[in-house]
Amino acid sequence: MTGTDGGDNRELFTALRSAWEDVDPVPAGLAERMIAAIAVDDLSREFQLLTLVEGVEVAVRGEDGNRTVQFEGDGTEVLLHLAASQAGVVRVDGWSRPAVLAARLAQEDEEWSAQTVGDGRFAFDHVRRGRSRVRMVVQQDEAMREFTTPWFDI
Repeated sequence: MTGTDGGDNRELFTALRSAWEDVDPVPAGLAERMIAAIAVDDLSREFQLLTLVEGVEVAVRGEDGNRTVQFEGDGTEVLLHLAASQAGVVRVDGWSRPAVLAARLAQEDEEWSAQTVGDGRFAFDHVRRGRSRVRMVVQQDEAMREFTTPWFDI
């Protein structure tokens, strides 16, 4: 950058930076803390929160093959109840807040469309066991947006 007299302002900027650093130095560890904070925020956005729901009337980790999982992120909460049948397939009942408009359960090579009720409830029938995730369209504040769970095992 050059001044109005055609001179180089680098010396001026160097002196200004030095004076500023003397008066208000960067706190120790600030860069590392900011990188960690951004990484944690990005992880929570990327993977949401996967938790087993405790205290539900059905056995969470019982021998009957039923369990309940919960995902949260970006203002959306999803509760999934996985109920195994004797035929070896699973019924997935879901509840979402805000209400789900459409939902699909995806596995590596297959997808199921949900039967939606309109009040946040949805269900997938005859799902085979395997690595899965749910992609949903939810309505929040008069706008539609997509929410995807992280991969989980059925």
